[in-house]
Amino acid sequence: EWAISLAVARQTPVFVAVPVEGASPAVARSLVDQEAEGAVVVPGVLWRATPATLRLRELLATKLGPIQEIAIRLSATESHGLSAVQAIDWCRSLLSSTVSQMTREATADGPLLVMNCGRRSPLSPPVRTEIRWVGEAAGTDGPPVSELTAKVRCRNGDAELIGETRLRWQAGSESEDELLDGDRPAEAVLLDLFLRRVVGGVVPIPSWAELYEACRLWGE
Repeated sequence: EWAISLAVARQTPVFVAVPVEGASPAVARSLVDQEAEGAVVVPGVLWRATPATLRLRELLATKLGPIQEIAIRLSATESHGLSAVQAIDWCRSLLSSTVSQMTREATADGPLLVMNCGRRSPLSPPVRTEIRWVGEAAGTDGPPVSELTAKVRCRNGDAELIGETRLRWQAGSESEDELLDGDRPAEAVLLDLFLRRVVGGVVPIPSWAELYEACRLWGE
């Protein structure tokens, strides 16, 4: 916090690689105010920019169609607050929507967070998102469950993100299991957007207002 405050006072743009420690809404709230006053302080919300997420966005626009349901698996050994804030922010960004309802449930398989995300169109039904915490032993295929693992059901097919670089998808008679190791990592994508904004480019970048909303939703 001290380093960020010093940079803002000197009107120096800042890219914050690790945006949330313990999902602190107080820190996010203060940065929202500085952001509103014109400071360039970009949060490194890495899940938004992983190769698998960017590829999923392409498929949603071309083959899979609108999202109807999301199921996310997180590690029970990780900080619930930090992983939950990242997951909530990822869903809201992917759906370009607000959260209309959120409930917490205790199940035999562990804690469960259920969100209904409303779409921009009033005629579209809300998207149900389940965030479940499981033990490391459940991660039998792919990376440790501390990474983003999500199943996405769409109007025209399904997709599964396994970590940062693997995406399985099926749409009609087409199906692929893509390993995107050659794509730029999320850090490089966000750093590029940050530098474009620094030199005056009009590019979409994550905001602390969005991250604060995710913190607030998790804290409710």
